[in-house]
Amino acid sequence: MRGIQTGHNTARSVVRHSATILFCALAALGLLRCADPVGVPMDGAPTAPRFTHLGEPEYEVSSIAFTPDATPTGTHPNLESDDGTTGLIPIGFDFEFFGTTYSQVNISSNGFIGFAADMSDGCCEGRSIPRADFVNNVIAAIWSDLTPDATGRIWYGVSGTAPNRRFVVHFENVSFFAPPTVGRVNVQIKLFERTNVIEIHTLSVPPDFDHVHTQGIENATGTHAHFVPGRVATSFVLSNDAVRFRPPSPDVTPPVIAATVAGTVGDNDWYTSNVGVTWSVTDAESDITGTSGCDAVSITTDQQATTYTCSASSLGGSASESVSVKRDATSPVVTYGGNASAYTVDQSVSIACDASDATSGVASTTCVDVTGDAHTFGLGTSAFSASATDNAGNVGGASTSFTVSVTPASLCNLVRRWVNQKGVATSLCQRLANGAYDAFRNQVGAQSGKQIPADKAALLISLSNEL
Repeated sequence: MRGIQTGHNTARSVVRHSATILFCALAALGLLRCADPVGVPMDGAPTAPRFTHLGEPEYEVSSIAFTPDATPTGTHPNLESDDGTTGLIPIGFDFEFFGTTYSQVNISSNGFIGFAADMSDGCCEGRSIPRADFVNNVIAAIWSDLTPDATGRIWYGVSGTAPNRRFVVHFENVSFFAPPTVGRVNVQIKLFERTNVIEIHTLSVPPDFDHVHTQGIENATGTHAHFVPGRVATSFVLSNDAVRFRPPSPDVTPPVIAATVAGTVGDNDWYTSNVGVTWSVTDAESDITGTSGCDAVSITTDQQATTYTCSASSLGGSASESVSVKRDATSPVVTYGGNASAYTVDQSVSIACDASDATSGVASTTCVDVTGDAHTFGLGTSAFSASATDNAGNVGGASTSFTVSVTPASLCNLVRRWVNQKGVATSLCQRLANGAYDAFRNQVGAQSGKQIPADKAALLISLSNEL
């Protein structure tokens, strides 16, 4: 009822003074901390709220960046007239306030919201909080004697997406009673899903010394409140201001686990050095209550892909993180097998080249077997080498060599292999055995293209020159 409004500042002063006396009397009984509810608006860092009553959730009050939401579009016919309340309307999500969970809210046109179905409209000025009276369990953005009149509107709605939605109430361009007045009130209340944070973003509260205002929060019994000093039952002016009321946050998220893997990475995600795995386990909301597999690991031997898992728990739940580590720091092995080291021209060379890798496997190799008649490699030393690269990028290699020589006996063996006419072959071998090399060469030349293929004859002559 507007008829109970006091029209004189002197009367309001007496009321506020009486309230202070009452609070201090309660403080003497150990129920509250005594403080004058009227103060000077604070600039800069916020001051801790007064009237802190132990045993209730301790909201943290802080000044924050001014970031109002877009004006919502929902409204209610009861908010289009003076001293109206909506009754309970859906918030859109569950919201915990002073330890009690609500899904509905009641909006008063006098600049505050509450959670009681029979909440008073709060006419006709912002009162001291905390106070057990007919206006409790409220969030006051600018509790005063307000009226939407023909210019102002009061909007509400939900923005964002679950689980991070916001219920926004916007008192837009409303007037102090009775309009018209100089300046308009423009302020938002935001209720945050899941975190239960409350924010009040004030675009403007103009000077008005005919009314007192209150900004803050109060519990359902009127025994506990949080606010910025200087914003309770007094005339204050604000512009582009924002205040946050953060409750003790329950841990709703499990620990955050991060793995750090230190080592040299080669090809195909293989590590080619010693590897260290360490874990970071953090939870900003509660203590870590248990861990498993989170000790540091040092990997100093080659291995196929091996999974390491760290699990941790906190009041917010359990989480785990895994990493897979495969290590191959050993080069591939290249070997040449079956090398006799020394051969005569009549012998055969059969050297096998092999490339292997025990862990990641061979990706590529230049390994080739060395095979053939010894005389085809030429007299003297022949050298061969090969390399191999494994799937981790390691490179290995090997080399081999052998010598080829000619003797009368080995040259005779070639003669018997290449000369079909037995008598000619026997004659040539006798000349070799007797050291008659010139006679050997003359006879080979005479038989070239006849009993001895021309290319073979040329080779026999060339080899005999080395005897």
